[in-house]
Amino acid sequence: MFEKDPSLENFQDGLPDLPSDNEAGKRRMRLLISVLAVSVLFLGFFSLLNTTSGARIVAGKGAVEGVVLTSSGAPFQGEVLILGSDQTVRTNADGSFRLENVPAGEQSLIILAENGGNEIRVFISRGETSQLGMIRFVETAMP
Repeated sequence: MFEKDPSLENFQDGLPDLPSDNEAGKRRMRLLISVLAVSVLFLGFFSLLNTTSGARIVAGKGAVEGVVLTSSGAPFQGEVLILGSDQTVRTNADGSFRLENVPAGEQSLIILAENGGNEIRVFISRGETSQLGMIRFVETAMP
């Protein structure tokens, strides 16, 4: 029971050097690595939230853009909106538009003119911009 206890001979020259505690050092190192890993993950997530695309990914939103032309090929001047949301924008002078923060999933994109409108079904992916390219607005005659 007392075989491993030190004797007085071990203390003739003062206190002996304590053996290194490898387990305590390993525990400290694991704790330090864990704290650093959690810090890196937290900072990465925080920086992702601070970017526009990162916030859209987390919130489940995306964007859609395109260029609307009249049936004669001229730039369309009017409004573009997502049905059932407050997302609306006027086309630019060249007919281009971009809607941000559009809920992800299948949406109805409405192109409005003074006397009518067209509906286009689009799929919005989280954190991405759906490129619609050139869209022809087909004018319909009013009865």
